[in-house]
Amino acid sequence: MQMDGTKPSDDFLKLVEKEKRGEITGDDIKRVFYNKYKVKEESNVQSSD
Repeated sequence: MQMDGTKPSDDFLKLVEKEKRGEITGDDIKRVFYNKYKVKEESNVQSSD
């Protein structure tokens, strides 16, 4: 499957297959990708002051 010339990652496709088999839910997929790409809190960023 491709949209606008972009192909989903292999990790995403594996999660979708697990969802189809009933091993995980759509919310589980969202949680995995949210945690993977979550922006770090400002306290973890060093300032240049």
